[in-house]
Amino acid sequence: MESTFRQGIIYSLTAYLLWGILPIYWKTLGVVQAFEILSNRFIWSCVFVWILIIASGRVKSFLAETQDIFTNPKQALAMLAAALRSVSTGGCLFGLSMTAE
Repeated sequence: MESTFRQGIIYSLTAYLLWGILPIYWKTLGVVQAFEILSNRFIWSCVFVWILIIASGRVKSFLAETQDIFTNPKQALAMLAAALRSVSTGGCLFGLSMTAE
């Protein structure tokens, strides 16, 4: 259990670090639009997570957990609400950052 917890902390910190550093790189390119940056971050995050799931040998447990979440209406609604909240917050922050310039 302790090993799994430590692994999770390391993965989380790595993700936060990458998400913090990559925008600096994209900003230096200058000609790249915000939507393209966001799309790249989303796609590469999905690819990286799938690689981690496959490398750790937890594909079956991931699929079982995903199926469990979406067959339970209460959990599915909670996930949908969390996703909508996240998108809403992101949109608000984007709007604020655009008006600040």
